[in-house]
Amino acid sequence: MTCRAARTAIVDCLREDASETLRLMLEAHLDGCAACRGERARWSLVKSLRHESPHLGELARQRVVRAMVATVDAARTAPELKRPAPWRALFAAGVLATTGAAAVLFFARPPPTAPVAALAEGAELHVEQAGRELAFAGSKIVFKPDTSVVFFGSKRTLALKKGEVDIDVTPGLPGRYRVTTSRFIVEVLGTRFVVTKESVRTLRGKVRVLDLSGHELALVVAGQHWDAPAELGSSAPPPAPPTPKELLDHARSALAQEPPDLAKVRDFLQLARAAQPTGRELASAGLVEADAIRTERGVDAANPAYRRGVDEHPESLEGEQASYAIGQFLSEQPGRRDQARRALEDYLSRYPSGTFTEQARERLAQIGGGGR
Repeated sequence: MTCRAARTAIVDCLREDASETLRLMLEAHLDGCAACRGERARWSLVKSLRHESPHLGELARQRVVRAMVATVDAARTAPELKRPAPWRALFAAGVLATTGAAAVLFFARPPPTAPVAALAEGAELHVEQAGRELAFAGSKIVFKPDTSVVFFGSKRTLALKKGEVDIDVTPGLPGRYRVTTSRFIVEVLGTRFVVTKESVRTLRGKVRVLDLSGHELALVVAGQHWDAPAELGSSAPPPAPPTPKELLDHARSALAQEPPDLAKVRDFLQLARAAQPTGRELASAGLVEADAIRTERGVDAANPAYRRGVDEHPESLEGEQASYAIGQFLSEQPGRRDQARRALEDYLSRYPSGTFTEQARERLAQIGGGGR
């Protein structure tokens, strides 16, 4: 797509006249073209101005001009689009002159989109006033007043209890994104759509609407609207929160990433420990935490966590793994032979028929130890 075609497509997209194919082509072009990104920012601002109050004072006029000039300045830094300096003032003045009483002439910086990572799994949020925005599981959510939702971040699921949400989902992220209501489920991979307890309206892309048993009811593409039929069932509970085992699996997956996502590891461990885990699951959480500390700060920092696992859960497989891990990691450090030998001998003493006895004896032989 050329820059000329992209600028035409920008206007079509803002007027919501563009096809999904054209939108995808435009997004691909904008990824590599700073000038056209600036062009879209200017036209997006013009569009936003059409929905505000026509009563402007001098300060508001000045804010509009400064905002328009700033977007032009940003675009002119890219080599693809070069305009003479007088064009900046003409562009801003033209917007002010052509909007008149029928358009918006008020510029306001939108509120920052706040993340909901701090909310616990299954936490409920009630929004009383308009304008609230949140970032959640790869999406931006705009709330209508008097809306209540429940967040399940580990499942990328939002349970709508009442009100209306406008959701813009980033495409390409792993896992399904879902919005559940008491009567139906909306499932999406990457799009923008509006959900109430009675309807779905797709603004970009497409969504699947499922009944509470998971059977498809409708495929709603951009520009279409779907209303729940009167006979559709209701009163479904929100999805069950993840189990401690599922949360621990998420923590291990975050630790196995390259690079490891240690912040997510800590979050999932905190949620797992708060979800009434069994003794075995607590032992697993301690072992994952020790591995995370070793990844972040090294063997010496992690040793107390491994030893705590051995002392608190000596009969579990996780306790045995922690005991062997101390000797294993010390044996891999230069100049730690004596410490590694003592740790491996301690493991063999505690677990003479354990899972890792053969590996422990091999390591002792390599560093010059006995190995009972």
